Amino acid sequence: MEPCKTITVIVPMLNEASGIQQTLTHVLKDPQVTECVTVDGGSSDDTVAMVEDLGDSRIKTFSAPASRATQMNAGAKMATGDVLLFLHADTVLPTGFGRRVLTGLSPRKRWGCFAHSFSPNNWRLRLISMMHNLRCRISGVVYGDQAMFVGRRTFEDLGCFPTQKMEDVAFSVVALEALGKPVLIRQKLKTDSRKFVQIGEFKALKQVVSILLKYRRGNAVGNDAFFRNYR
Repeated sequence: MEPCKTITVIVPMLNEASGIQQTLTHVLKDPQVTECVTVDGGSSDDTVAMVEDLGDSRIKTFSAPASRATQMNAGAKMATGDVLLFLHADTVLPTGFGRRVLTGLSPRKRWGCFAHSFSPNNWRLRLISMMHNLRCRISGVVYGDQAMFVGRRTFEDLGCFPTQKMEDVAFSVVALEALGKPVLIRQKLKTDSRKFVQIGEFKALKQVVSILLKYRRGNAVGNDAFFRNYR
């Protein structure tokens, strides 16, 4: 396993002006983060301007066709850190995340993620996060909203994210076969719950379960309405 001392955080963006500064400001407070690569998928709002207004030299902004997989792969090509951490634009990492990532990785644990929670929160969302985290511990499958991290060279060797929907699940399956189960950092990140609230918490959970079951059976993912303005 390659030595891991520095972290590049990669953030795919699409119309995230309302929260992108909060996400990046928190990321850049961590001393282990040497750069933050933001990849815009053609935002029609002020997302890119909000990033530029932060004025931090560690931020590198690029553009790529709108697709989380395509944007994250483009960001990974530009990264120089030992570890790549893929972060959704509406997600805030726990304080001290960099040290936890670097100490969590080892020759036996070469990739990982964080435990999940929603913000804002209610009992339905807490239940969904509890099920989410239990599923991850049992299956080893990591979702994108858990801030997946992996050594840069390892990521390249595994072939990067497949350019499809459910790229996080698809990459997890490859990683599980090649590397074994991920390290799950218990400190919880917080993901904006707007998508689940907009759809309805349990309706959204049902759709997510349906999508995953279809994917695992080798069927078309479908559910374009769920992914619209989300991927």
